[in-house]
Amino acid sequence: MKFFHYVLIILIVCSIQSCEKKQDEFTIEDKAVFEAEINGEKTILIESDSLIDIDTYINWNPSRQRSHGVRDYVIDIWQMNLGKFIMFDSPTTNHISINFVNHFYNWEYDENGDVTKEQFENILSNGTKDYSINYKDFPGILIEWFDANGEKWTSSKVFLSGDSIPNVIDNNENKFNINYSKFQNDLSDERSYYQYLDISFQCRLYNKDGENIMIKNGKFKCMYRLFKII
Repeated sequence: MKFFHYVLIILIVCSIQSCEKKQDEFTIEDKAVFEAEINGEKTILIESDSLIDIDTYINWNPSRQRSHGVRDYVIDIWQMNLGKFIMFDSPTTNHISINFVNHFYNWEYDENGDVTKEQFENILSNGTKDYSINYKDFPGILIEWFDANGEKWTSSKVFLSGDSIPNVIDNNENKFNINYSKFQNDLSDERSYYQYLDISFQCRLYNKDGENIMIKNGKFKCMYRLFKII
């Protein structure tokens, strides 16, 4: 009888170790990587070694906009871009843009007008995130994709450029989850914060004519950098 007790204990210990291994299976990649099925076609983007190879690059583009009609209210968008480099009048192609849309009052920033470390880590924390159906009115996630022909697609009712979708959008299938998020103390300094992210998502995207495509099994791994105002 004791033998079976020992076997049971061993199985429980192995099960716990297996679960711990699964929780720690997320590893930090040296380069930003995006992969997904877009309308059934496999798409992979990997960050280039240098700007000399401009096929695929990563950049971060935070922007703040005043919300019309509400005093001291700011739309603060944290953008991660991976894809083709924009050259002169050439259209942007094969380019993914993941945007964290935040709505803040001015008093929520620190004394220098910056996002605090606590806000930064909280917004980019592990877990499920909601999509923004219209970034001007609601915070949340906004995905934009530029296809091989330069056609622009968005998960929102309104593009970041300001253009609107002519019909009602369906976001019932949209999912977005941060599987792994870790603040990078060794990289962060007085000018910026760094957070490593492992993201999975799917969403329906629309172009300016109201046509739609689907991103499935989307995965995005990258180091996100948020610059401070100083």
